[in-house]
Amino acid sequence: MKESKSNYLFKILRKVYYLTILNILWVFMNIIGLVIFSAIPATLTVFDILIKLNEEEDLLIFKEFFLTFNKFFKRSLKYSLFIFSVLIIMFFSIYLTYNLLTNFKDLNPIFYIVSIITLILLVILFVFFLVVINQILYILIIDINIELLSGITLAIKMSVILLFKTLLSLIVFILYIIIGFLIPEIIIFLIFIGMPMIFLLNLGLLLKDYQKYFSI
Repeated sequence: MKESKSNYLFKILRKVYYLTILNILWVFMNIIGLVIFSAIPATLTVFDILIKLNEEEDLLIFKEFFLTFNKFFKRSLKYSLFIFSVLIIMFFSIYLTYNLLTNFKDLNPIFYIVSIITLILLVILFVFFLVVINQILYILIIDINIELLSGITLAIKMSVILLFKTLLSLIVFILYIIIGFLIPEIIIFLIFIGMPMIFLLNLGLLLKDYQKYFSI
């Protein structure tokens, strides 16, 4: 009994250790890759290694991380550029529309109403695109060689099919960021321990659905 408890505790501590190291590497790669070029491959790498760890594989974590990152970096670059281009366009569209509403209050009433509707639609579109990004990550884990247009089309389809679960993981992630801003004293904990928990939550919510969908 004592031995089994010791083994169970060892497995938990081992996973915590791996999660912490993975998150440190994730943060490091995003710093040197300026996020734009590294966020997608680094996140895919963490997901891929977490799946392997879940299968009880004993890994050389540093070697595995950089080998996997290199594989994903080359093949996901077009997705990274597409995603960040769309995010930048959406961000500035929302910013300019909001600026127009707040700085020009003497606008024609009809134009003002149209601007409000446009802002609401842009925000909804932005949230939906975040959902699509989440789906793209899972699609790339399963098939890293999928073409850009096919991957985006499938991601939109899966976003509709798994909308509730994806929104749930998105809400948790947003709450996680809000807590970081409200309680800066725990930011180190959130970065190095909390972020891996977000990755695990994502895997738990969506991976099985994807494996069923692709019959893996």
